[in-house]
Parts: sequence; structure tokens; C-alpha cells
Amino acid sequence: MDMDKLLALRTLAEEGTQIRAAEKLFCTQSALSKQINTLERELDCRLFDRKGSRLVLNDSGQKAYAYAVSCLDGYARLQEELAAAGQTSRKILYLGATNSIGVYQLPAVLQKARQSLPELEIRFTVGFRAKIVSLLADGKVSLAILPRAEGVKPPAGYLEAPLFREEMALVLPPDHPLADKSVPWADICRLTMLAPEQDSATRQFIAGLMKNHDGDAPQLLDFGNIEAIKQGVMRSMGVSILPLATVRRELSGGELARCRIVDVSLERTVDCVCRKNVPLTWWERKFLDLFSSQPSPY
Repeated sequence: MDMDKLLALRTLAEEGTQIRAAEKLFCTQSALSKQINTLERELDCRLFDRKGSRLVLNDSGQKAYAYAVSCLDGYARLQEELAAAGQTSRKILYLGATNSIGVYQLPAVLQKARQSLPELEIRFTVGFRAKIVSLLADGKVSLAILPRAEGVKPPAGYLEAPLFREEMALVLPPDHPLADKSVPWADICRLTMLAPEQDSATRQFIAGLMKNHDGDAPQLLDFGNIEAIKQGVMRSMGVSILPLATVRRELSGGELARCRIVDVSLERTVDCVCRKNVPLTWWERKFLDLFSSQPSPY
């Protein structure tokens, strides 16, 4: 009986559905089912009963779950103690991230990783989504942190699993008539929208909003990167939709203002993209846990 099967059992028991458990484990539902089925064959008993849409531990499952928790927690303590004593070899994680995440959000996570995972060396590349996906396909990064893009799939052999939700913000000059107002999308369509380069994930998010409102979209003005866009908005050249983490300082300092759109959701899912059906290492899981424990910048 290996740790991956015990982790699959524990996660499915705690999440209650295969969809949520597979997302938590960054694996496919078929891979999760295979782990559970193999474990049930090894133990020669069923571990779960179905109640409605949920899977619930039966008596045998409760005993197996208690054993799994004990083993997994003990193994985690062993890993931490060996790492703290300097008795494990240095681990290297090759990570990719889009510009907005890599520049504005990843540094805080990397700082926490240096403190809590001193044996883990993280080598990361920041770039447009297309570049990071290409590095994944070539095997040059093993994990990628990417905003989900409508109609864009991960490379063959990889899967995307939700890591966190990222809030976006419509920003405009502080003296703009719509500053600090809540308005419908139709009011935004009369404005000029400063947009980043075509390959950026933020540009793809804006394009997705426009696609969902056929014939009802603002005029787009290509304006390079996020920093250039912020300067353009400050100089009243237009408005923009940017990740909130990238404009937090300017909003707090009064250099930019925000307008809320009442009939459009300005949120996107940020995924961990990883190898399909290849279990994450203990180190990779601990690193990804830092995102969920990271205080919200919003």
C-alpha cells in the first residue's frame, strides 16, 4: 500500500466527490478512481457508499481513513524533520507563471517557500501564457501557474486544476465621471479600453468579456504591458481591466480609481497546470499549499 493511494482515500473522504477530490489532487478523475479501486482490491472490501451525489465512507472505509491520516501525517512530519536537520538532498522545482502572477503575486509565495521549505530550490520563468505552455510541452517546467483562458487547453499530457480565484478590476483616472461608481457593461462600451499585448492572459480575459457581449464592446487600444497601461490610464488615455493585485498600490495611493460593473463578473480562475496522471511530489504539494495559505491581496 503506497502513500498515493492513502492520499487519494483521504482526499476523497474529505471532499466527498470525485470532481473536487481530483481537483485537490491535481489529477484526473479516472486516475483517482483507479487509485481507489486498486486500494479496495488490495483490502478486499468496499470503502465508500454513495449517498445522493456524494461518496461517504462505510465502516471499513472509516478504519482505512483513520489509518491513512495517521500514515500521511507521520510521513509529513518525517519529511519536515529530515529537511530541518539537513538530511535530505536539495530539491529543484521548475516553475512557470504568467507576467501578472510572476511579477505581482509569486514573490510573496517564494518568500514563504524560503522560510518553510528551505530545501526546495525554485527556478521560475515568467512570460506570456503561450510561452509558458510551450515550456510545459517541452518539459522545461514541471508546474505552471496560469490564468484560465476561454477555449485554450493545456498541452497534451497535462491537465489544469483550479488553484485560486483572481479578482480583476476596471481602473480609470481618479477624476473620471465613473470613478467609484457601479455601472452596467453598456456604460463601459462607450469608453476606450487600453489592452495589453495579444498573447497576454489579461488580453484574453478582456477578449472573452467582449465575445460574451456581441456587438456591445468598448474600443480597444493596444498599449503594451501592464505598467504602460497604468501610466496611460493615469493620463486619461482610456480605462482598463487589470488583475487587482497589479493595481493595488495605485488604488491605495489615489493614482487610480475603480469602477464596478454590476452585470459582469470580473474574476478568473488561476490554475496549476501539471503532468496528467503523474502524482505530485511531497515538495510540489507543500509549495502549492502556500498559495491557499497566502493572505488575499484584495
